[in-house]
Amino acid sequence: MDFCFRRRVEKITLGRGDALLPLFEAIVNSMQEIRNRQDACGLFDGYIQVRIYRDKAQTVLDLENPPESWVHGFSVTDNGTGFTSVNMESFRTSDSELKKDFGGQGVGRLLWLKAFENVSITSTFEETGKRYKRKFRFSLDDDGVSPDYVNLVPTDEAIETTIRLDAYKSPFKERCTRGVNLIADRIAEHCFLYFMNDRCPNVTIHEGDNDKNGVSVNAKVDILTKETAHFTVAGHQFTMVNLNLAKGSTVEQKIHYCADNRTVETKSINSLIPDAAGHLKTKEGNRFIYKAFVTGPLLDKTVNEMRDSFRIATGAELDLYDDEPTLKDIFEGSVREAARYLSPYTKVIAEAKIEDISKYIKEKAYWFKHLLKNQEALNKIPPGLTETDLDIQLYRVDQEVGRQNRERLHAIEIRSDTEDVTEDIDRLMKDIGEREQSKLAEYVVQRRVILDLFEKRLGVNADGQYPPEKAIHSIVYPMRATSDDCMPDTQNLWIIDERLSYHSYLASDKLLSSIKHAKSKSAMRPDIAVFNRPIIFSDGTQPTQSVVIIEFKQAGRNKYSDKENPVKQVLAEVTKLRTPNRNSFGEDGRLITIGDGTLFYCYVYATLTTQLRDTIVTSPGFHPMPDNMGYFAYHDPLNTWIEVVDYEKLLSDAKKRNAILFHKLGLRR
Repeated sequence: MDFCFRRRVEKITLGRGDALLPLFEAIVNSMQEIRNRQDACGLFDGYIQVRIYRDKAQTVLDLENPPESWVHGFSVTDNGTGFTSVNMESFRTSDSELKKDFGGQGVGRLLWLKAFENVSITSTFEETGKRYKRKFRFSLDDDGVSPDYVNLVPTDEAIETTIRLDAYKSPFKERCTRGVNLIADRIAEHCFLYFMNDRCPNVTIHEGDNDKNGVSVNAKVDILTKETAHFTVAGHQFTMVNLNLAKGSTVEQKIHYCADNRTVETKSINSLIPDAAGHLKTKEGNRFIYKAFVTGPLLDKTVNEMRDSFRIATGAELDLYDDEPTLKDIFEGSVREAARYLSPYTKVIAEAKIEDISKYIKEKAYWFKHLLKNQEALNKIPPGLTETDLDIQLYRVDQEVGRQNRERLHAIEIRSDTEDVTEDIDRLMKDIGEREQSKLAEYVVQRRVILDLFEKRLGVNADGQYPPEKAIHSIVYPMRATSDDCMPDTQNLWIIDERLSYHSYLASDKLLSSIKHAKSKSAMRPDIAVFNRPIIFSDGTQPTQSVVIIEFKQAGRNKYSDKENPVKQVLAEVTKLRTPNRNSFGEDGRLITIGDGTLFYCYVYATLTTQLRDTIVTSPGFHPMPDNMGYFAYHDPLNTWIEVVDYEKLLSDAKKRNAILFHKLGLRR
């Protein structure tokens, strides 16, 4: 039966990330042919030389420090059996079964044409007591081989085969690993089980035709300890070789899933066994990285022809065959085995990590205290994190605990049987209560931090100057914003009065004319204006309407002109809002007008200097507060309550209101 050779190659799928797979195929073929020759002729020192050829346009004349520019091609030279008549016949046969015992798919050489424009082979081999040299090009033309020259050569000519892969095609050229050592690492990973064999040939990599400074791939396989284990998944047996390696290009612990002694898929276990991330140490203190190689008849049987995946359900599909394991099942089984093997090395790391986490929570992150009893969740946090990264990890764990609690609650709610759920409810309520207590602790700590910051803003800075008014204003509420813009946790109105947090609408440092609900053309800009329905502050005594105006003055300010008199300033703002026909508030087509019965509350916060005290005392109706840290008055014509309060009183009162909370958490100075 004839077939279209070009079409056969075109149908091959080679992933963009598999640019080195054609090279791996050539190297594995070389290893197999060296093994065949050793079996036939006795043991000898096998070798494989890999040469990297780069784009000439990027090459510099420094062979001692060659560039790592784009790879143009490779050559692979070995002293294996070579292209004998039998091997050549197999090479010409699509999907050949000659190397079936090695797990050969019969299509590996087709990958060369998939990724490279030009492929040429030169092979000196022995047959019937004589030696021959064969040369041919492998291409998409005709039957793939043209021409095929075979000449008799002297019997002392070395048996050797060179495969030259030239002119990388796009996108494989751009995706190809460039560094010599990185390519060596990739070869070692892919063929690791071959390198573990005592009869493995010596494999070296060179830059072009330069024989100096070759990189030994065998040296990459530096095994400190080795243990072979077995596990079963759905009745299928798997072998797992656990290795401690002295060297590696990364500190990523990996499990390799192999078919016919070659890596097909690789999974990192750093996130699954966090305490194994990074270099581990033996009892003697030697650092190592961990690799494991999983093999089994099922993997050999199900590997696809490109050797980049297995024909096994991933675990995401519907489980159509209950007796067959999924890749997820195999992966989880191997991770359990890896955790068992690594436990003597990770135990010390895990204990130190938990101790560090506990110390951080107890001393600096009280709000995560409920997580201390959740050992399973904390075990998943990587060790050696900075405090910032640890806080992020604890936040994620806390969110997951919250999600699980919601699921538990939902499961209880939908129960339709008559079983007793009292114990489940009690346990859930206890867990939820502990988590919410921790959330409250976090909020209390934040309040303490805010008050400390507020206190600093009341003093002079490094330049001996008081911070501007906005430095205080922005702590209480973001400037140039409204309650439509700000989330509740971005404001600290509680410093003034807890009730201010429960409002309908608030405008901070906004022109009265810009407030969407106020029909006002005034250019005045109160620091904070709080309205009840339909705007901000509701005191819960409907139908009485109330408006709160708050003004901040720079701490330490000593001089106020008559125009800057803060009492006159707030009264002017009230007057503007009370002006008939210019101060209506609307929502859903309903008009509510500030009337004579609307009560205004005006609060001025400043440093009560002698001048400011004199100004207030001379204003009609003002009386000192009992602690002499402020003044109050009721302005009858405008139905307005006014308070002028010293910043020290504002800070002191806020601390007193929160003192019991700080005390319970041990937040004492």
